[in-house]
Amino acid sequence: YTSYTRTFADKHSISAMVGYSYQQYLYKYVYAATTGHSSDKIPTLNGGSVYSDATSTKQEDVNIGYFGRLNYDYLKRYMLTATFREDGSSRFASGNRWGFFPSVAGGWLVTNEKFMESTASVLSKLKIRGSYGLVGNDQLSGRRFAFLSTITSGTGYVYGTSGNQTINGRFEGDFGIEDLSWETVKKTDIGIEIGLWDCINIQADYFHEKREDIFMQRKTIPETAGFNKNPWANFGIVKNQGFDASLEMNKSFGKDFFLSLRGNFTFSRNKILEYDESEAMKQTTRARTGNPLNTYYGLKAVGLFQEEDFKADGTLVDGIPNHTFEQVKPGDIRYEDTNHDGKVDTYDYQPIGRPSVPEIVYGFGFSARWKSFDFSAFFQGSTNVSNMIQGDMLIPGSGGGGLGNIYANCDDRWDPNDPYRQVFWPRLSTNKSSNNMQYSTWWLKDASYLRLKNVEVGYTFPKKWQKAAMMRDARIFFRGSNLLTWAAFDMWDPEIGSSDGMKYPLMKVYSFGFQVTF
Repeated sequence: YTSYTRTFADKHSISAMVGYSYQQYLYKYVYAATTGHSSDKIPTLNGGSVYSDATSTKQEDVNIGYFGRLNYDYLKRYMLTATFREDGSSRFASGNRWGFFPSVAGGWLVTNEKFMESTASVLSKLKIRGSYGLVGNDQLSGRRFAFLSTITSGTGYVYGTSGNQTINGRFEGDFGIEDLSWETVKKTDIGIEIGLWDCINIQADYFHEKREDIFMQRKTIPETAGFNKNPWANFGIVKNQGFDASLEMNKSFGKDFFLSLRGNFTFSRNKILEYDESEAMKQTTRARTGNPLNTYYGLKAVGLFQEEDFKADGTLVDGIPNHTFEQVKPGDIRYEDTNHDGKVDTYDYQPIGRPSVPEIVYGFGFSARWKSFDFSAFFQGSTNVSNMIQGDMLIPGSGGGGLGNIYANCDDRWDPNDPYRQVFWPRLSTNKSSNNMQYSTWWLKDASYLRLKNVEVGYTFPKKWQKAAMMRDARIFFRGSNLLTWAAFDMWDPEIGSSDGMKYPLMKVYSFGFQVTF
């Protein structure tokens, strides 16, 4: 790349840069084998008498880019930046390989205006900024060159009176789509930066993203189309918006005490605007369109069945929807008939709870120093997030009594001697229950948490002691990580993101140390 910088009349500052990039990924694999070697001391292919196997693979990707940036600054008050990228990718067919992604950003440093001079002692910085631009993506998850059709092999034809005769062959695998092109994201950001008393800094941003032409494997292709695998397409739109903010303070109080505070907060919420599903599906509670990504879909649990819900022959009394997953019994989970068709099945699934990815992430902490002592701590947390606990043998005893976990709260279960008590577990059994293990609000748990991530206490030895021992910066300290956690759900660590707790938890770490420089 090459760049240019110049200032005109001590007012106008211009800098420019243009460049070119070339990236190549090349993977080659060759394998060959022979048998019938006369001696194991000849480790070469031609030392064998029979070639038993040979195969080779080659994969290559090329990305070419042209880019540039222009910065303009007037009196350190008004700033403008324009950038562009022209990228070409070998992942697309000729004619669709190039994408153009420009962006523009501007800022106004208000405190550099003359009319703000009287506020300088309080308002040390006020900057307003905004940006808009496009970003491209050429990474197709699961399909490298989707514009090319592939050939696969397998059992092509079955014949014979008993159907046990086959002829292997080759047939179409993935169908190539030649008009696939770049996935694009339109990004908008509006922000403000505030400085107060030369010790407090605040930043706040509103952001909006619209991702279009998302790479998606089609889901509404009729079987009569004859595809072995559904083809890919630029189909899908997702909107994401939110805001984030941060605050930092660094302040000395006299010569003996220093205090630093910091915090950050991010809120982000997305919505699927276009998803490949039928118009009929869009009219149901199971529709993806209009809901956030990572949304849980399941049944609405309305309690547990009781003895009075059944007739003498074990069937449900009139007025209670039939639960179609299996024969239910007292103590099993009862669900709402969402579509009012008189039965409960997978057609009654609906969006439930919060997404599996937090909508709110935050952190805050401080560090302080008083004379030779120092202390710091940092907390982190997330909220507006759910976790669906599930597992093949999640319910205690459902693995025949010998498989699966028996959790510490296994006694918190439905009991026929106290059937109306609020419990965690439904009826326990040595058999798996398909009714009780449906995705539902019964198993959907609030995964919010707040954690004391780091804490440290230290003491720096007096300089006259260090000088006598020919040391400097001598300090002892205690440090701890993951010491305390506050969570709505506490059967296992909410941060590990497990549906059944079968992941190694984060460790609490305690350490004492001594650091010194000679």
